[in-house]
Amino acid sequence: MAILTFQQALSKAEANKYLLLGNGFSIALKPGIFTYGSLYENADFSNVPYARQIFEALVTRDFEAVIRLLIGISKVITIYNESDPAIADKIRQDATKIKTILVNTIAERHPDRPHSITPEQYAACRSFLSNFSHILTLNYDVLLYWALMQDEVDTLQLKPDDGFRSPEDNHDAPYVSWQSHHSPSVYYLHGALHLFDAGHEITKYTWSRTDTPIIEQIRQALDQEKYPIFVAEGESATKQEKILHNA
Repeated sequence: MAILTFQQALSKAEANKYLLLGNGFSIALKPGIFTYGSLYENADFSNVPYARQIFEALVTRDFEAVIRLLIGISKVITIYNESDPAIADKIRQDATKIKTILVNTIAERHPDRPHSITPEQYAACRSFLSNFSHILTLNYDVLLYWALMQDEVDTLQLKPDDGFRSPEDNHDAPYVSWQSHHSPSVYYLHGALHLFDAGHEITKYTWSRTDTPIIEQIRQALDQEKYPIFVAEGESATKQEKILHNA
């Protein structure tokens, strides 16, 4: 059976086409930033000084693979009678710390401004995205958000609705919040750098309400130990639990 071209696949698809974006979407633009190898080389492991030894032992640079293994070990080790419960707890804490390191590294390495990407690159990306009625992304960065907002580079009528609006009880807030009664066309399945759980609502940082670049807002939040929604859990069940917590 011959492999379909992209255009042939589009012609065969239903009217409503769904796109699922993975790491390749970000890597295609900035491989020097978003590959796990690059993130590993630039990560600050000072809070977990032996973390690099764990990566080396597993012969990987995949943060989620390491997190998944540590969580698995913390569960299995409790089966052994001679095991110390404190060790299992320590391993779980290290998994959380490595997740935090991943968040910080992506935020630190992320392009600073939307104009770090050329209009031609945005136009090419938006042309691809325009083939789909709904977009679901697993990526943590804000490249998709930036691309959807760059409507001055073309005449395409994209649907960048991610379900966030002015808070109903605070229209002057410096952020927007998730409004469940809307029908979004963009879903950040694993969270993202600009999405935060405020406890009583899910909020999204924007430039338009603060005149402060999103990446700068995110870095300021991280400096204050406020962390974005980031589904980097190691197992599918725990990923699903985290996703459904922010339904």
